[in-house]
Amino acid sequence: MRSYNAFIAILMLSVGIWASRSLRRVQSIEPSTRMDVHLRDFPHKLGTWRNKKSVEMDPDVIAVLGLDDWLVRHYEDGSGRGVQLYIGYLDSWSGKKRRKTVHSPQFCYAGAGWEILEKGVISLPVLERSTLPITRMLVRKGMSQQVVVYWYQWGGRASAEENAWDYGAKLVWMLKLPYHLARHDRTDRTLLRISSPVVGSPEATLQRTLEFVQVAFPSIAERFSLEVSGPLRDDSRIGQGSVQQ
Repeated sequence: MRSYNAFIAILMLSVGIWASRSLRRVQSIEPSTRMDVHLRDFPHKLGTWRNKKSVEMDPDVIAVLGLDDWLVRHYEDGSGRGVQLYIGYLDSWSGKKRRKTVHSPQFCYAGAGWEILEKGVISLPVLERSTLPITRMLVRKGMSQQVVVYWYQWGGRASAEENAWDYGAKLVWMLKLPYHLARHDRTDRTLLRISSPVVGSPEATLQRTLEFVQVAFPSIAERFSLEVSGPLRDDSRIGQGSVQQ
């Protein structure tokens, strides 16, 4: 037993030393490619959806989030029902930006007083033979309910993983930096969030929100040079996700 415990201790110490050295090594990595996404030029018309209002963000909020570009817009379809599109973009993991990371909507909504009723992950068919991993939430504050869907973009890859806030996942991301640089020469990070007040049923609101994502995604993928693919996971119906206590 003592030999086993000693082996585990040595193994953990070795992993810690390796991780520490790896982190110091990747801190000197700089991408040679920086994207200018020009989000203010993002289309105001997406299929039958029209931009009805562009919202300016508070400069203090922009500074806290470390954003290099951002977009907050209200789009409406032909029936007058709307969604809010938020895009927050950090151009690279370098310099002071190493201390910045995109913030999970899960905690932003909870911090703003919203109760998370349901949360799950779906894979939404987009483009041709591709799927987009998305986190979906049903939230409530008082008598108001919203459907919220969001995903992260790490370089040229879309993900529903909550590594915007999880330190362990953030550590894994940093250790994968050499791979991302070798394949994409990019370390930019983006959060995309679409929210909609519940009109009718939560299920109908979710469906309408997902339809907006499918219409908007070709423009998003082109602007961010995304690669998306993967198996289809169906957790899209309200009631299938986990309930947050």
